[in-house]
Amino acid sequence: MDRILVLSLICSLSTQGVAQNNDGIDESSPQFDNQGIIFNTEAPKIGESLRASCIVVHLTSRDSRSVKWILKRPGELEFAIAVDSVALQFRSPIPRLHAFHKQGTNKWEIEFSPLERNDFGNLTCELSNTHPKTVRVTRFLNLHGEFTCDYSIQL
Repeated sequence: MDRILVLSLICSLSTQGVAQNNDGIDESSPQFDNQGIIFNTEAPKIGESLRASCIVVHLTSRDSRSVKWILKRPGELEFAIAVDSVALQFRSPIPRLHAFHKQGTNKWEIEFSPLERNDFGNLTCELSNTHPKTVRVTRFLNLHGEFTCDYSIQL
């Protein structure tokens, strides 16, 4: 018996390890802006493209920081899917991950084209060279689409 399951978009935003002053913000340290990770669509669908972006604020002209995109599926270890403008391709003969960053700007982007069933989980944008603190922002990526599940039981 086949069943169709439609997943909804769940958004969560968190920033961890940002150095702060008495007002709660360290205006001299690079960090992500308060919008977090932005998706170009409200309801990402399997088979369609999705572009996600994050913006780093308080960068100086001397900063040579990079951003790593990480995906962590529920119950699995997190793994890097891109660093700056280099996307890492997994088990796909056709490149479907594309990373973008124009030198001298504060915006980093990753595009899934097309989205596949296993592209769900916590998508994280992490700023490099922030030791000892980790500066990252995370948004849960859930997909809309039809999933066929086989519930047959072998007797």
